[in-house]
Amino acid sequence: MKQNRVHGKQISFALPTDPVFINIIPVDAGLQGNELTAYLQWEFEQYHPNTPLKDFLLSFHPLPGGKGNTKRMFLVSVRRGMIGFLKKAVSELRLQLHLIDIDHFSTEKSLRFNYPEASKNNIVLFGARSTHLDASLLANGQLVDYRAYAPEPSDGLKKTAVAYLKYLKEKDSVGSPAKIFLYGTDVSSAVALQVQRETGVETQTLNAVRYLSPSKKLYEPYLKESCRFAPAIGLALRTQ
Repeated sequence: MKQNRVHGKQISFALPTDPVFINIIPVDAGLQGNELTAYLQWEFEQYHPNTPLKDFLLSFHPLPGGKGNTKRMFLVSVRRGMIGFLKKAVSELRLQLHLIDIDHFSTEKSLRFNYPEASKNNIVLFGARSTHLDASLLANGQLVDYRAYAPEPSDGLKKTAVAYLKYLKEKDSVGSPAKIFLYGTDVSSAVALQVQRETGVETQTLNAVRYLSPSKKLYEPYLKESCRFAPAIGLALRTQ
């Protein structure tokens, strides 16, 4: 930042999903308030039976859908130690901490901003880096499903895409997606074409600066490969 004379008062972080606990939990539709919180805490403790609940920060909100007398709750948890580390780093940098988000969901912000037409369709978003893949379904601009994958290198994104679309179809969620968007360090137009051939669904890399007006001083390759930086761009958009 010093070399490029970049200055700022605040800093935000988009955490990768690998070290973060994310799950969709069905609960009784009648649960509200403290009863709902207590039940979700109990569910979470089943995944981490040997770690005190106080060592985690939990956040949850309802998702569209649900059947009968059940509703679907989206639960996210981060270890307090990780948050403490980030706060310490921010203090040493003499900056103010603004937001801590999850990279995949920051990217959803970038998708909604740069492709407003996506708010009228069912859209699948895939994030790919090394051996980890994130997949989510947005219906009319709202998150309705999320899954994480750790496929073998030989499987590739295209096979994971087929598996996720099959899962959505069997789940009978909200119908087939109108389009698939890809972002991350391991995607390209060639990969998008492979996924499109394999799934039969229109697929493209996410242009995270499509409706932005970047500074002329910005490094040109960053613009051409903006799908790699979609989480950071989406996080910046969240500050607006």
